[in-house]
Amino acid sequence: MTISVSVNQANHHLAEWVHRVTTEGEAVLLTVGERPQAVLIGLHDWQILQRAQANRAARLAALEQAQAFSEQLRATQPIDDIDAVTLLHTMREARDAELQGLY
Repeated sequence: MTISVSVNQANHHLAEWVHRVTTEGEAVLLTVGERPQAVLIGLHDWQILQRAQANRAARLAALEQAQAFSEQLRATQPIDDIDAVTLLHTMREARDAELQGLY
């Protein structure tokens, strides 16, 4: 559940809002002049968001690597000559070589 309060209200009752986000799992939407400006959430929820951002960054990096590899592979072989098994085998060999420090 999300509660909306002004920054002034939150300032005067900060301990109460911190208690509610940590014990009841609520989020407090902080507003200035009726406009949302920030959100007060518990540490556990923030850690979940941080992990999600890190996982997203790792997935994007892996996707960029796959796209770069795909472009490199297409540059060396006509696309019609590549089947999924060959592509996966080639990718595994490249990864293994990289892990062994041969790259």
